[in-house]
Amino acid sequence: LGAVRDVWRELHADDTFAETRVAVASRCDVPSWARDLLQTYTVDDASTTMWDVAEGGHLVEIYKGSKTTHFRALRDKTGLPYESMLFFDDDPMNIRDVTPLGVTCILTPDGVTRDAWDK
Repeated sequence: LGAVRDVWRELHADDTFAETRVAVASRCDVPSWARDLLQTYTVDDASTTMWDVAEGGHLVEIYKGSKTTHFRALRDKTGLPYESMLFFDDDPMNIRDVTPLGVTCILTPDGVTRDAWDK
């Protein structure tokens, strides 16, 4: 998972990101399993989960389909313009699909590493 736990902890606890909203856009075969994982994967020692950081699951979009569908749903839920969104993904096809929306997309073939996050 690279530096995912550290990045999520930083997004959750660092005052620099106090106004940042964290979301999940995932396409998988078993969405219920993915949601369960988000509810168990902790980002800190206080038992805060990824689910918690994604506003108690409100900003979790996990289902089969195009990433553009995920991002439209997140835009509708948050009211944020695509241009204010940042998207990390290891699949070039997802990057190609989302970039035309205006989302800043970063290809991370090795997952979200510390180096990718710091850039």
